[in-house]
Formats: sequence, structure tokens, C-alpha cells
Amino acid sequence: MAFRSIQFQPGLNSQLTPTLNRTGWYGEVPETYGELPASNLVRWSASNQGQPEVIGGWGYFLQPATALVGVCRGLHSWATVAGFPTLGAGTNSRLYVSQSGVAYDVTPIYATSSHSSAHSTDNCITTAVGSPTVTIADANYTPTAGDWVTISGATAVGGLTISGLYLVQTVGSGTYTITAASNATSTATGGGTAILLQYYLPTGPVDSNQALGWGINSWGQGSWGTARPQGKVIPPAIWHIDNWNEEMIACCAGYTIYDWQPINGTSTRATAITNAPPNANGALVSPALLQIIAWGTNIPNAVAGTWSAAQNPMTIAWCDFGNYNTWFATASNAAGSITLTQGSQIMQCVRSQGQVLVWTDTSLLSMQFINVPLVYSFQELGSGCGLISPKAAVVIGQQAFWWGSQEFYTYNGAVQPIPCFIRDLAFNNVNTAQVLKITASVNSEFSEIIWDFPSANSTENDSYISYNYVNQTWGFGVNVSGYMLVGRTCRIDQGVFGFPIATDALSNVWYQEYGYSAGGQPMPWSLQSGFVDVAEGEELSFVDWIIPDQYMSGTNPAVGITLFAQEYPSDEITGQQVVAGPYAVTTTTQYVPVRVRARQIAIQFSNSTNASPLFWRLGRVRIRAAIDGRR
Repeated sequence: MAFRSIQFQPGLNSQLTPTLNRTGWYGEVPETYGELPASNLVRWSASNQGQPEVIGGWGYFLQPATALVGVCRGLHSWATVAGFPTLGAGTNSRLYVSQSGVAYDVTPIYATSSHSSAHSTDNCITTAVGSPTVTIADANYTPTAGDWVTISGATAVGGLTISGLYLVQTVGSGTYTITAASNATSTATGGGTAILLQYYLPTGPVDSNQALGWGINSWGQGSWGTARPQGKVIPPAIWHIDNWNEEMIACCAGYTIYDWQPINGTSTRATAITNAPPNANGALVSPALLQIIAWGTNIPNAVAGTWSAAQNPMTIAWCDFGNYNTWFATASNAAGSITLTQGSQIMQCVRSQGQVLVWTDTSLLSMQFINVPLVYSFQELGSGCGLISPKAAVVIGQQAFWWGSQEFYTYNGAVQPIPCFIRDLAFNNVNTAQVLKITASVNSEFSEIIWDFPSANSTENDSYISYNYVNQTWGFGVNVSGYMLVGRTCRIDQGVFGFPIATDALSNVWYQEYGYSAGGQPMPWSLQSGFVDVAEGEELSFVDWIIPDQYMSGTNPAVGITLFAQEYPSDEITGQQVVAGPYAVTTTTQYVPVRVRARQIAIQFSNSTNASPLFWRLGRVRIRAAIDGRR
């Protein structure tokens, strides 16, 4: 019997049928949600001649007991002047800074009520005997159920001392309820005259929602890439975080811009920047000019020193050089604004070399500094290439990559679509009602762009696709039942902490590319080839050996090898396909005795037989086969 080597092309391909993809690796969405797909969590590193290997694992950045409150959709890392590596993280209900493995709540106070407010908070607490439900009366501010309030200064009421942070449970007319730690011993109203109610920035949605009804849509609002719905699309809470020297600049879409200063300590909160637009959909810092650039803002009236009541989704505004409290343009400063016309909504702005790239729902523009009085010039770089979500674009060096409504794109002097060989796993597999959750990130160590997205079977990010911009290969990953979550709600590249950092839907914060385990557990990786013709023409072949050539490391490493054998492409559907394995292969395995008769074979490698985390890289695939007649 003769030995035969099978050479596979690097990268996944879901566009070709398994038979046509006979020299490639096959990607598909699992038939049953939660099953291990044909190929999962594998990359083709440009530094290893394009040989497939398992991706890096992940370990806790914050221990589970200190996980964040809410779903995180904004991360940024930097170092303070004192040299402390710092992480900023924004969830739908909190804003955090993390130093030395501890997350500190720096959520801005959005509204305050006290004894001296228009409606005094004196004796605003009411208890009910035998119940932990406490009613708070406040005619100054109406929170929403799910918001958070800090209560201090109250004396005991009904046997309860109400002090600390509470979740708003229900809301009435001028009142709302919270839940105390224990039951009240009596029905009473009181609390004294020193009660201070401090309301956190309102809790935002975890999911995209559609508000319906006459007049719900404001100018320029709506979804992108699809026909206009009957109501306004309310996006999930998304944060844009950056640093102004050592200070954190943070903007939750729809609210103003906040600043947190490390010099004041981790016990202090972020505060609203004076004179900044009351509402913005995002903000970044230009470090060279030391300016905040915000988009989707209100329109400034420089003469009156006021902002319009409503946001304009196509307006960009920027502060003066080195002074984030100056936003209204005069002859003596560099503040300013412009309302663009290429689209209906600015989606994202990202720094690039010598410019800021501005994506709308239809176009890509360049924002370049030209000095005062105009400060910036704007040039359209491409149309019909708009961005699908507010965080779906990244820039590395001078090159940009983004997920558009129907294509993946790159810009490096010209806008071009990226040939995508797994577009079925993305465009045909995304939850179209939750596309605003799509987020892009760079993994510079492996020359990868990663897009996390919610699949058609999920409302939250449970899948990713990756693109290696050096060898143009694509990868795919998805959550698998019984394993740690693969999908990420937000990621950032390696920086001051030494590893990429990411968050998941369970509010965990992870180091990525951190060993080869999923938080200490095995990763659900797999890799399946297309179907290879064992012999040409009508001949059948008898295959009896697979000779493994692979590198593995770990504790007692073992990889599962499964062989799929068929005579016709329809055999899988008709039940005629032969599945042999999985066979456990260790570092000492010489060959795998499969003994099948077929025209075509496909091979899958996976960790299905190994309970321990391991690193795996494939070498050359060889089989032993002989002609076995015709049928």
C-alpha cells in the first residue's frame, strides 16, 4: 500500500462545498446550536508557514468574585503618570477603573436630591412592617427601574438604616422602591433632614430594542444597511473610552463626556466635563493636538455659548487645544464643529496616522488638521461602504479594517472589499436585530483582526470571525455547550498589561492569548478538512492508516482524529457516510488504524478525547491507501 501526503491550503472556507473544498479547511455553522462545529478556535499563523494551530487561551484578569456589574461594551488601557497600569471599562450600568487586580466603581452621578433641592428629601423613606421593600419619595428626579441610587445621611426608619447603593425596583408617580437587606420591624415614614440621594448614570439597554409609535424617530435616526423600520432602533449601551494624558475620558452613547482623574484617587467618581456637548454618541482624544473629538453631538451656538436641545447624529464637535472645557469656537481658540452630509449617522471615529477616519452608515471620510480658523478638513474616501455598528472598525498603522453592511472592507489609500471565504458564517449567520453589538479588535501579536458578533441563534455575542491581514486567512469560533464562553462583548489589543483583554456576556474580564486553557478548562477547538479524492476517476480506495504529524504540549496531551469516508457527496444526508473515530492520538502514536473504503475522505482534529488544556499545531497529513476496485 502506498503512502500519500495531503497538502491543505491555510484558512477556513465556507463558500465552497466540502467536496469542492478538497484542498482546504471547511467551516460551517453547527446544525444544532451549542454543538462543536466542524472547525472552531483555530488560526493560521503567518510566522509558522501557515500551519494550523489552536488559538491562545484565556485567564482571569479580574477574579469572578470581582466581576463587573452589567455587560461591558467599552475598554481602554493606559498608564498613569505614577506608572500604574490602568483599565477603564464601561458596562450598561457602571463605569470602572481597574488597578492591581481591583475594579473601582467610578460611575458618574447623573442627578442629586437633598434637603436643599426644589423638593426636599426630608423624611422621604417609608417602610412596611415585615417587608424589605422600601419606598423613596423624590419629586426632583424620576429614575427608571434598573437604575442605581446611593442613599446616605438617613436615620433609622422602621428598624432599618437605609445607607449604601440600591437597585431601583419599581417606579411610581414621584416615588420608587428599593429592597433593603432585611425586613422592616414597623410601618413608618422618616429618615431625617440630611438624606442625600445620588443617582448613577441611567442604566442602559443590554440589547438593541425598537421603540414604536408616532413621533418616536428624531431627525436622521434609524437602522443602517436595511430598509427603515417603523420605529427608532434603541442601541445597547456602548462606551467609548480614551485617555487625556493620564486622565480617563469616557462617553456612553447618548450622554455627555466624563473625565476621571487618577490624582484624586480610585474612590472618586468620573465627572461631567464643563461645557462639553450634553449628548454625544462617542468621543476620542487626539494626543498630538490634545483635543477631544466627539461625534453625534448637539449643535453648538458659539455666540450664545449654548448647545441645541437635540442631538444631530451627523455633527462632529471638538474642544480647544489642551483645554477640554472650551468647546465654543472663537477667533482665539481651536474649538469647532461641523455637520456632515454623507449619510444619516456617524457611526465611529478612529485615529489613524495623520488623520482621524470617520465612518457613517454609508461612507468613509478623512478628518485632517489644517490649522485655525477651520481647524479640520473633511474628505470623502469612499461611499457605499458604511459601517454596520458603532465599534466594527479598527485601524492598525495606516490601514483600516471594518465590517460593512454587505462586505468586509479595508482602507490603505483606497477603499477595497476584502475577499472573505467564510462570509456565510458572518453575513448569513448574524442576528440582524442585534448587529449594533458587533465589535472589532486587533490582535497584533498574530496579525489578526477579530470581529465578535451575535449569531442568528443568540441575542449576545457568541461567535467571532478573524482575519489574518498578513496571509489573508480567515478563522471562526463559537460558543459550545458545556465549555467556557468564546464570544466577547469587547476586546482590546495588548498594551500596558502585556496581554489582550476582553469581556464576556457574564461580565467576566479576561486576559486573552494567556496559556491554552479556557479559564483553566479545555477549549472546544476543532479543525475539519474538505473531502479529498483518494483516487481519481471511478476507483474506490481502501484507507487503513492515518499517520499523524503534529506538535502537542500540555499535561498528557492527546488529540482526537476522526475520519469521514464517502462514495458520493450526498452520503452524509442519506446516512451512507462512514464516520471512524475519534481516535485518541498522543505524542507517541505512530499511526491511526482507520480501515475504510471510499472515494473521498475528510479528516477532523479536535480536543474531544482530551480533558486537559493543550497547545496543538498540525504538520503534514499522510494516509496509507490502495486502489480497491470500482462500483
